[in-house]
Amino acid sequence: MIERRAFTLLEAVLALAMLTAVIIVCLQMRAQVGMVGRQVERIAARDNAAEALFQSLVNGLLGAPVDSEKPGAMMWEGVQNGEKYKVVRTATRVPNPVVGQVDFDVPATLTAYRYEITLGNTTSEFIWHR
Repeated sequence: MIERRAFTLLEAVLALAMLTAVIIVCLQMRAQVGMVGRQVERIAARDNAAEALFQSLVNGLLGAPVDSEKPGAMMWEGVQNGEKYKVVRTATRVPNPVVGQVDFDVPATLTAYRYEITLGNTTSEFIWHR
């Protein structure tokens, strides 16, 4: 009877192949996580830029609106941080959230304003009461 004290060459090669496969899968997952992280950062930066543009509009920093293609709409155009922007404000009717919540008569709908903000090649939408 022969006692084995070590792995055979075949066992060592198979273990090395399995370890290599696991390392390759882990590195691919790490690369994907990095790509997704960078994509999330780009989306967050774009959203922050649109929000900053909206806040500039709300605070009166964009100047006077220009003529709009849509009747009854207001439009602002310009450049912010090297990117062209266009903001279009249109009035819309929305359900009044206090209907049935108070003891006095209130209108069933209210006027709210829809702001469509195009910054570069991305469009965002904000709803605001003014």
